Amino acid sequence: AKLGTGHIVEDIKLGLELTSAGTPPLFCPTARVTSNFPVAADAVQTQRSRWEHGHLGVIVSEVPSAMWSAIVHRNLNLLAMALSLSVPPLALLTLLLVALLFFTAIFGILTGMLLPLGIALVSTATLASAVLLAWRSHGRSIISLLQLSGVPLYVLSKVPVYFYFLFKRQSEWIRSKREGE
Repeated sequence: AKLGTGHIVEDIKLGLELTSAGTPPLFCPTARVTSNFPVAADAVQTQRSRWEHGHLGVIVSEVPSAMWSAIVHRNLNLLAMALSLSVPPLALLTLLLVALLFFTAIFGILTGMLLPLGIALVSTATLASAVLLAWRSHGRSIISLLQLSGVPLYVLSKVPVYFYFLFKRQSEWIRSKREGE
């Protein structure tokens, strides 16, 4: 496998290459990875943009060929990884579902066809339920209900990140400054 490629999300790229070669990543519950995350607002924004632009870039450039290869070579591990990677970042998925709700509601009003709106409502409710259940099961010790209620503003704050992906994509690996650097 190619290590240290400088790819914007080289960990994902490495995982795809290893899985394609028949050696998928395995969950190791005893493994621990520690890292110091950036604390300065601009460094946090750079880090998050790199992660999200990298993930979206992989969806566009790597996932279709990985799915094709998985089907042709009957590689279920690669197919599972490609399907997992095809899910956009949660904030973008939320924005897409809200947009879908809006457009299917207009479509329903104009045409009287409500099935698309029903599907959009069920999809959005499923996402909201999954987030709430995950918070209830694992997140309450990390963020409060008040913080969780700020999710809509957080999702809206991500719009520029996705806009820049379309028009000014971050394509180079830029290390975010950590505290003390």
